[in-house]
Amino acid sequence: MRRVVVTSVVSAVVPSPGWPAGEGLDEHCWTNIDYCDQNRAWYPASNTLAEKAAWKFEEENGLHVVVVNPGTILGSMIPPRINASMAIFLHLLEACFVISKTLFYSILYI
Repeated sequence: MRRVVVTSVVSAVVPSPGWPAGEGLDEHCWTNIDYCDQNRAWYPASNTLAEKAAWKFEEENGLHVVVVNPGTILGSMIPPRINASMAIFLHLLEACFVISKTLFYSILYI
């Protein structure tokens, strides 16, 4: 095996409230873990730590790692009940969602 593709998520890159407006994001951009801790935003914190672990694995083992950070991944629901990610999407569709300061959501239609 020479390469591993990791499907991460955009929350490994944002939230980072001090990032300059209009600045592009690249492989040097990470969610601010301290900000996540202060706001109890465990989902983006866990995604950031998991992706950093993948990059560390690459460095220590010489394996080429490629990461994609989609904003939203949609597909058939596997669990019998709606999960937290799908609940956010459902509430957005129903227009009954109160926006949280820790919610960073990207939806693209291509």
